[in-house]
Amino acid sequence: VSHGGEGAAPVATLSVAFGRMGAAGVGITATLYDLSGGKRGLLPPAARLVLRGGGGGGTSNADEWEVCEERAATLSFEPEHGDVSSSYRSEMGLLDFKEEVVANKIHVGSSDTR
Repeated sequence: VSHGGEGAAPVATLSVAFGRMGAAGVGITATLYDLSGGKRGLLPPAARLVLRGGGGGGTSNADEWEVCEERAATLSFEPEHGDVSSSYRSEMGLLDFKEEVVANKIHVGSSDTR
């Protein structure tokens, strides 16, 4: 995607992928990258569209562009239901780690800081 006449600098890139989408089955993913900021290197997507193949021939309410916005969030990692075990280092007898425990299952939480 570009603006202007011949030789104009591109302002966006659209990447389209067809095929298997993990456990979701098959479909199409279109990802739009904004090049107008002049940044180099790996760019975060500006928007994306995911169309899942359902065989119905129509579109669903979920088939719309998602605009990607950066936002700060705080993540927390807690043992699920307090379920912990002695760590490998503790079990091997390392005295500096004799009280160390690890979670058997981890619950990841987030709070949007907007």
